[in-house]
This record gives sequence, C-alpha cells and structure tokens, in this order.
Amino acid sequence: MTVPLSSPISSPVVGLLLGSTRPTGNGVGLGSWLTSVVTPFLPPHTTIKTLDATKLGLIHSPLAPFQISDRPAGYPDAATREWSVQVESCDGFIILTPQHNHSFPAYIKNAIDHLSAEWQRKPVLLVGYSARGDGRGVRQLREVLESEGTLEMRVGRWLGELRLPKEYWDGRKGMRRLGTEGLVDGEEAEWLKERREDVEESVREWVENLKVKLPKISQ
Repeated sequence: MTVPLSSPISSPVVGLLLGSTRPTGNGVGLGSWLTSVVTPFLPPHTTIKTLDATKLGLIHSPLAPFQISDRPAGYPDAATREWSVQVESCDGFIILTPQHNHSFPAYIKNAIDHLSAEWQRKPVLLVGYSARGDGRGVRQLREVLESEGTLEMRVGRWLGELRLPKEYWDGRKGMRRLGTEGLVDGEEAEWLKERREDVEESVREWVENLKVKLPKISQ
C-alpha cells in the first residue's frame, strides 16, 4: 500500500510497518483505516509506503548494527541491506501493532533489531490493537523505541489501543474482518469512529515532530 500525495523528488516519506500481515487478520484493514486518518494531517507532497520486513531471518551478523558504519553495504546479507534501504529512506514511521501474549510481536522486534542508525531519533506514531485494549504491547514497544543511548525515537504521548470487538477476534461464533480498505460493509465501523478523535490527537503531535525534523516542509 503506497499513498502518494504528490511526487516531487524531495518529497517526505513515511514508512508504515504492520505488526501482523496475516491474510485472515485485521492488520491490513486497520492499516488502511489508519492511513485514511493520517493522510489529511500530513505535510504536502508526503508519501506513505508500507515497509516489508518479511524477508529478514534471524540476525547472524558478526557485528551489532550500531557497529556498522558503511550502510547498507556493511550488512552481510542481501535481505538486511534491502531492509536498511527501506528504513533509511523514511523520515518518520507509523507502527501498527497487535498484542500477542501480552506483548508486541516478534516480527516487529526482529525488524527493529536488524538496524540501528536508520531508526534513530525519527518520529514514530505508535498505534496498537488487541482484544483487551489495555495498551500493554504498545507500552513495551515504546520502551524499545525511546530507549536512551540506542534508538531514541520520538514517540507520541498517546499510547492507547484500539480494542477489537469480540466478533473480530473470537472465531468460535464466526469471525468478522475489516476489509482491506478498512471498512465494514462499505462504512467505517462504529468502534473505530469512537477512537478516531484519540488517534487524530496523536497524529497531530506526530506530524508536528515530523515537521521539526523537516523544517523546510510547507506548513
């Protein structure tokens, strides 16, 4: 999913990382909904692109990522070099994470841990979703992203989660799913409408952090 708002050569780029890409899950639909919420607030000429870390295996590099200064050539495998280019090209990030066993998925941690400087000090909009809606996963992820002396990313203050109604996670009575466009029967779901204002407030803060990083962007 790539949403070009315009296409000048120097246009800002935002990377969208989906914590779950299961074809039967809600991640893709929620990602589409979140993109529709974020887009009106973005600076002109911004592009949102979906990041793909599915080719990454476990880390086998003899060096830790922060020890590699020749990027991406210094990474020992093609998948990490490709991932480095994807992340390096982004000025900020949106991470949409489910909560698995009271934490965020290993897929996200693996994607983060393969790199270092490519993430550092960039603004990130962090949105979680789960059956409980207790925010445990996003709070843990925030600690990873903001950690002093490592990534030091700029995470917004709002760390709530979108609470999935039971029919979206309990398969015993037939599972409902968001469509890939983020809609249910052609309309925005009521449970998403109820949280839109909270998400928009977090988006505004994140966009301001993005503008600080890119002071020449038209306001």
